[in-house]
Amino acid sequence: MPRRIREFSLQAAGGQPGGAADGYLDKVVKYVPADIIAAWTAIAGVLRPVVGTQPATGAHLTLLVICFLIVMGVAYWWTLKATAEAGQPPATKQAIVAVIAFVVWVLALGDLQDALKLLSWWDIVYAKVILILFTLISGKL
Repeated sequence: MPRRIREFSLQAAGGQPGGAADGYLDKVVKYVPADIIAAWTAIAGVLRPVVGTQPATGAHLTLLVICFLIVMGVAYWWTLKATAEAGQPPATKQAIVAVIAFVVWVLALGDLQDALKLLSWWDIVYAKVILILFTLISGKL
């Protein structure tokens, strides 16, 4: 299955009539950058022993946030590269939604909880609800 979301039947058939545009479930799957989320999970796993069971502070927290920002940029670039097709404009909308999906997943995984504790109102429950709602809504974008 190609990674690029097909909005119109002509895109799906390579310019020929008869192809089907991607449906709701196809879009949900294609918007979530699973490979980038897996890479983030590996990075967070590598940093977790450094941070330990104590809350991340100082340099470790800074490193985690810097890695998060870098992977956010990689998610955009990676999605553009994975969806690139000759004769088609860049899939900018898909890349933007993929970055949002990445952020939503990272928040729900709780890897940035120590950084988010700076926001007195933030609770990981919000992130989990946002993940559910985003998953339901993203296929309609």
